[in-house]
Amino acid sequence: MLRLRSLCSILMVALLSSVIFNSQSQGGEISLMQAGRPNHGWNTHHGGEIRRDSTVTLETITAAPEEALPALRLSGTFTGSPAYVSASVSLGDDEASVLTFWLRQSGAMDRVTLRYSDGQRCHQVRFAIHDTTEWQRVILPVGSFLRRMGTPDAPPGILNYESWGTGDKGFTIIISPVGEESDGVFTNWIEFGNLTYQPRVVTVVDKTFPLDEVMQAG
Repeated sequence: MLRLRSLCSILMVALLSSVIFNSQSQGGEISLMQAGRPNHGWNTHHGGEIRRDSTVTLETITAAPEEALPALRLSGTFTGSPAYVSASVSLGDDEASVLTFWLRQSGAMDRVTLRYSDGQRCHQVRFAIHDTTEWQRVILPVGSFLRRMGTPDAPPGILNYESWGTGDKGFTIIISPVGEESDGVFTNWIEFGNLTYQPRVVTVVDKTFPLDEVMQAG
C-alpha cells in the first residue's frame, strides 16, 4: 500500500494594499507534463559549468502508481565532484503559487534540490525528503515560502536557499553524486511524476470612497 507523505502543506493568502495574492487558480491545477512531447516537454543538463565528467539520461517510465503518472526517471553518472545533473521544464507566462508532484529516489538521498524561476529571479531550494525508495508526495507552496525565507517564520524542512537573476520561467529538479561509489563512479537516479502547479492569481479589489471624504483628505 502506498504511503502518502506530505512534506510541506502550508497555504497562505497574503493581502498587500488593494491587491490580493492567493493560491486559488481559475482553471485548477496545470500539468507540467506535456502530452505528446518527448519526455513530456522536459530537458536535461549535465552541470557542465562545474565539471564535464557527468552524464545524464531522462526517460519516460510506466512502473509507477496511477497517481504519479505520467512520470520520468532522471539518472546521473558521476566520475568526479562537484557535479550535478538536472531536468527542467518551461513554465510559460504563469507564476506558480503551489507545486505538487510525486517523487521516488534511489534510496541514497535525503534531500532534493529544486529551482524555480519566476522570470526575474531563480530561487534554488534544497529541502529534506524521506530516505526511502517508496513514492512520496511533495507539496511546495512556492509563493508563501519564498515570502517567508530569511524570516523567523521560515518554513521547516528547508535546508538551504539562494537566488540569483534570470529571465527564464520554469522548474528544475537537480541530483548530485551521493550514495556508494563503485570504481570511482557514482550513479544516482530520481523518478518524478504528475507535476502540477496552481498559477498565482492577482485580484484587484476596487474601493469606493465618498466624495466628501476625498475632498476633506485633500
